[in-house]
Amino acid sequence: MNSEISAAVEVYDNKPTPTHGIDVTARVKADDGRIVFNKHEERSSEELHGTPGGFGYTFRIPLQGWTPGLYVLEVEAKTRLNGAEPATRVIQFEVK
Repeated sequence: MNSEISAAVEVYDNKPTPTHGIDVTARVKADDGRIVFNKHEERSSEELHGTPGGFGYTFRIPLQGWTPGLYVLEVEAKTRLNGAEPATRVIQFEVK
């Protein structure tokens, strides 16, 4: 079977100036701590044309070869401006 999970998230930047990079990372960890999926993308605040707003981040996670069990999807967005903390969302799901 060639199953997959599709995910779409919005990343918001309330301070798009000065222009800076934004690192967005999606990873899935198995119940035993192994990372079974990892995707990184760099975006730029230039995409927002100087106004606060957001942009979409979509990805597909192939489930081929995964064993049944619990997994955790973690999506993290971090601006490259100094001193900023990342925004992280975590979702647990089960593969049967």
